[in-house]
Amino acid sequence: MSIYNKYGERIEEQIQPASRIIAVKMLESLDDIPSGAKRPIEDYGKCMATCQALALTRKYGETIVQLFEDMWCPEPVIGFGLAEPPEFFFEGRNRYPGGVASLEAGVNWARELPRLEPGRYIGLVSAPIRTASFEPDVAVIYCNSAQLLRLLLGIAYEDGRDISPRSSAAIRRVCTPSCPPY
Repeated sequence: MSIYNKYGERIEEQIQPASRIIAVKMLESLDDIPSGAKRPIEDYGKCMATCQALALTRKYGETIVQLFEDMWCPEPVIGFGLAEPPEFFFEGRNRYPGGVASLEAGVNWARELPRLEPGRYIGLVSAPIRTASFEPDVAVIYCNSAQLLRLLLGIAYEDGRDISPRSSAAIRRVCTPSCPPY
């Protein structure tokens, strides 16, 4: 059992989240894919939104790998650096109309979307942190406000400092079972 598995176990015991804590690792090569991991295209016969892949991990304990061809939504593809953003993205057309009030707001959103360096990674893997066979780059915890308070108090315990989070809203999209034409 790795130190991350133990941390995950301890956090889950302390805050009792309604679903599993997720370990996420960015993949640099196909050799980084854990054995037994499922791929949306191969194992489910279709692309998936990253939020759907993470839901399979947190609710059912699945280890899921998403490479470029497994992803439905363009925003994670761009954010994770799996492809260069197309020009229409920076023109704000990915969010407007429908997701923001104006094309200018769409431009602002696109410009401020956190993005990893294109070409550095080929995909990502998610697994329950208690059983992950890899060292995660990040842990994702779905929790309520009381559980979040407990986590934040734990973070500030050593030095009394709070963290400065950044958050963003996402649009709920109606997904179809086929892959998008990127």
